[in-house]
Amino acid sequence: MKLLCPNCDAALNMESYICKNNHRFKIDDGVLILLGEEFSEKLNPRLSRFSEIRKNKLGKYLKEQDYPFLPYGDAVSGNVEWRIRQFDWEILLPLLKDRKGQRALEIGPYNGWLTHRMAKLQLEITAIDYFIDDLDGLKTKKYYREGWKSIQMDIRDLSIIDESFDIIVVNRCLQFFEDPVEYFSSLKEKVSQNGMIILTGLQFFKNPQQKRNQIEKMKSDFKWGHNFDFMLVPFKGYLDFKDRQKLSSQNVYLHAYPKLRLSNLKSLIKPSLPRHYFGVYHP
Repeated sequence: MKLLCPNCDAALNMESYICKNNHRFKIDDGVLILLGEEFSEKLNPRLSRFSEIRKNKLGKYLKEQDYPFLPYGDAVSGNVEWRIRQFDWEILLPLLKDRKGQRALEIGPYNGWLTHRMAKLQLEITAIDYFIDDLDGLKTKKYYREGWKSIQMDIRDLSIIDESFDIIVVNRCLQFFEDPVEYFSSLKEKVSQNGMIILTGLQFFKNPQQKRNQIEKMKSDFKWGHNFDFMLVPFKGYLDFKDRQKLSSQNVYLHAYPKLRLSNLKSLIKPSLPRHYFGVYHP
């Protein structure tokens, strides 16, 4: 893999993780920490505090032996969020199962549940995220038998990955970019000619005002409860029908989730509810 230094754009030596300008990076518990100095100074104090808050709130409801079964298994049986992730895997498996050996980039891997499923299909995967902890960040890779590359980096800027990929999966996180459609457009530069981009967990709101209010309340409650800003980086937090139209105009083929038809029907009656889609793009 070819990587560039986030400080000076020089090529990174992949044995020493040092660039020609002597910017040094390290592996921490199997994760390459590839943060530019300026971004690291902003991110790390907030990320450490954010991870501490999440661990205190959630504990560690998954045991180490539970992770390889995700999104299935007794530990998440009856959990609505994990049932939704099962829907993700059901739509992803037919798209991925015949792509053994292909190069894949996963953006927003969460706790590695999808990464390890793709690795079991013998895809060559690189997973990137801000979050690094072993509760639901990149360090959870140690709980899985399969191997892959994990990089902590500013996922808004993929220019430091000097590679193209056969498959790019944006794992339920497109809405967490400041301009989701613009970010999707930037991904086109990283997908190979015969590759594809898959966008999971797209929720489009015809009337997003209630969702906007929820996001603002969440930020306010978090700030009041923890004296800490919820936002690690600026983000929109939702997708609306304008985003849907813009994605479609860029040749993203949007599919309704088969098992969420009832939810989509409810959104026809109540426009403040989302419509659930996944997107597939071929160059």
